Amino acid sequence: MFALLQFYLSKRFATLRSRIAECTDARVNLVSQAVSGIRIVKMNNWEDEYGKRIADLRELESSRIRESNRLKALIEICFTVTTCIVPIMIFVVHILMGGILSPKIVFTTFTLSSVVQFSLVKYFPTCIVVSSCDGTIIYDV
Repeated sequence: MFALLQFYLSKRFATLRSRIAECTDARVNLVSQAVSGIRIVKMNNWEDEYGKRIADLRELESSRIRESNRLKALIEICFTVTTCIVPIMIFVVHILMGGILSPKIVFTTFTLSSVVQFSLVKYFPTCIVVSSCDGTIIYDV
């Protein structure tokens, strides 16, 4: 269940990352145009109009970055929650099936579940994000 949620959140994050890159490109392009044509902008008194257009693009970009940060936080919450819930569920099932908890079982279960969870919950979303982006992450680096 958590893996499906991770998959959904990662795909959504990748899409959002691409949209952020588009907004950033549009804003940078507009600023570049304003700077290169500053004499024309000043001569025609277009400073306020360009300033408003740039501010609007920056606000759109900022809102998408905030949404992206919320998704990142949600992915981290899922990682933290699964780290606690999965071993507890394993122990409950073990006890309900008549097993007895011993330190050997507890430590082995924690170790194995943390290895599996770390690779599934931490690296899996990153792979999805990187594989579904169109090179924007590599470009940003």
